[in-house]
Amino acid sequence: MPYSIGLQSAANAFVSAGFAIQFTVAVITFFAIILITSSFQKDAPDAPDYLPGMSLFHIVPFYQRRFDFLNWGIHATGQSIFQFKLLRNTVMVISGESGRQAFFSAKGLNLTEGFNILSGAIPSVRGVTTDLQNKRIATIHKRVVAAQREGHLTALMPQLLEDSRKVMERWGNSGKFDPFEKIYELTFQTTIRSLSCSEIADDLELVSRIKQLYDQLDTGTTPSTILLPWLPSWAMAKKLWSTKEIYDIIVDAVKKRQDLLTTISEGERPQDTMQLLLDAGDDRMAVVGFIMGLLIAGARATGTSGSWLVTFLASHPEWANKARIEVEELVASHTDSRVSGVRLPAAARVSTSPTSSPLSSAFPPRSTSCQNHHNDIRRKSRSSTLSQKRKRCDSDPGSDLDSNSELRQKEKIDSIGFADVDNLEKSLEEGRIMSGPASLQNVGEARKRKDTFVAGVKDHIPVPLLPRPASCSTTSPPPTSTTSETSSKDERYAHSISQTLKCIPLEVWERSTPVLDALIKETLRVAQPHTAMRRNVGPEFYIDGKRIPSGAYVVYPFSDVHLDEDIYEDAWKFDPGRWLNGDETETKGEKGVPFGYVGWGGGKHMCLGTRLAKVELKLIISMFLLGFDLSIVDKHGKSKDELPKPNWNDILLCRPPKGSFYLGFERKEGILL
Repeated sequence: MPYSIGLQSAANAFVSAGFAIQFTVAVITFFAIILITSSFQKDAPDAPDYLPGMSLFHIVPFYQRRFDFLNWGIHATGQSIFQFKLLRNTVMVISGESGRQAFFSAKGLNLTEGFNILSGAIPSVRGVTTDLQNKRIATIHKRVVAAQREGHLTALMPQLLEDSRKVMERWGNSGKFDPFEKIYELTFQTTIRSLSCSEIADDLELVSRIKQLYDQLDTGTTPSTILLPWLPSWAMAKKLWSTKEIYDIIVDAVKKRQDLLTTISEGERPQDTMQLLLDAGDDRMAVVGFIMGLLIAGARATGTSGSWLVTFLASHPEWANKARIEVEELVASHTDSRVSGVRLPAAARVSTSPTSSPLSSAFPPRSTSCQNHHNDIRRKSRSSTLSQKRKRCDSDPGSDLDSNSELRQKEKIDSIGFADVDNLEKSLEEGRIMSGPASLQNVGEARKRKDTFVAGVKDHIPVPLLPRPASCSTTSPPPTSTTSETSSKDERYAHSISQTLKCIPLEVWERSTPVLDALIKETLRVAQPHTAMRRNVGPEFYIDGKRIPSGAYVVYPFSDVHLDEDIYEDAWKFDPGRWLNGDETETKGEKGVPFGYVGWGGGKHMCLGTRLAKVELKLIISMFLLGFDLSIVDKHGKSKDELPKPNWNDILLCRPPKGSFYLGFERKEGILL
């Protein structure tokens, strides 16, 4: 017998049902409405084409296999601009040269609103990290710039090197590790140091706990938690709990700092980013929001870049060798520390004329860039004889070469394979340069380096020789043994690598490292799986005749330009040499295409943390270059011929399948980190 069920009966049945049934019916009804309304959408004549298929089936691929999904969309529509739906949100995908230029030049594209709905990975605390007023956002941008000023970065560099040393010491002398775990841990520590406070950065266990919480945020960020944050789920519960714990940790650190400031004088205040914010008058919630939001953004970007940069150095020994030479030249030019058992002649190490260097105005002979960090060293080593020698060197431009003939003769003997200074200068004029002394060879002489190589335009760019800061001038003790083996071990460094590198001024790291710059730039091109996300807050604008309405979300995948074979020859190949011609600007590609390189953003959307990130990466890889031998190995520690390839579908780390390769490492003999 048929039973007719009317709306009243259905409503009564729904009300009397349990919560689980009610919730399931509500979700099904919601998605049915979305599906039905999306099937009746009509395209305006100037609207971009929609992706084929049901919009619900586009959600998961966009979040989990974004690289493949966006490439499929471009081919499926045959258009450089297309759109699709994320539930009720319209997303416009931009590609091509004209679209790229319009994207990076548009004024109405808002980063904060775009990132919240399309990524959702920032810990969400309303009014602290999300739903911020424009004035608060502008203040955050100002603080980011202030945290990268020369004085702040100069004070920060020794701390970054010391943090790197502590983390690397825990690895032991040899072994293997997954770079996307160990290098990420290292860059997370340096990011904490750079963007928070000493109360957190000095506590390694607390740093590890914060990293775990941010990792839980990543795993808890799913399509449902982003698009349906009101939907109860285990992932959302983990995300909320992790956010609360991060919030509590940072609030507690701010409270401790504020209490400390009431008990110390102004001259005793800590010098870190939190103190910079407090001195600027920011309230507690502003400080908490700054740290919570920027920590995750900085750690992810620098972690990905650092992991791949070290991986590329391990898999491309020719570039690791060039980078090592460059760092050794910096050490020889700006410190008295011995590099790998050999010290350059004085004429090559120190500029004896205040005007002889193109950057001499940035580094006066009495530069105090490192003074604040080496007061203890100077007090312990100060003697009347040494003080008189330093005064003569500072006051007399020729004293460095003429005042002590015995020292000059010894340095000639120590020079890198040349009989005297004149021969060294002559050889440099002919374009020849030493590739490194024999003491850099691996133990057992398994892999010997050549004595010399002829450097072409791309192989070597001379490093400006600048006066060494007086406070970092050290005297290497003479060898205590006559044997060459003991000598090579004793004379490698007057101090540890971290102590030596901190004496190189900030300006030198920024202006005199073309090889390191090329390595970083190429790493970001090949292995930074970024998709720029914005929301058009108005007015509407057009790209290639297609209307981008107000309220629409707009995305631009960096793979569109960085992996374009028309812009980059053999685009998937890691080739830093393409950046050593000297003709490209920061945002032009290999062939001079406008916005052909957007590793640090472009136009009105440049990365505000570029300066800090570059310095951070250069310090870390210099520690690796001088302290370790690296190689690509398998899970058994055996050499692996197949080179790792970036996986652009991994939107966080560009990581290949887990366990597909490891980095084998061995500490260089006789080297102190």
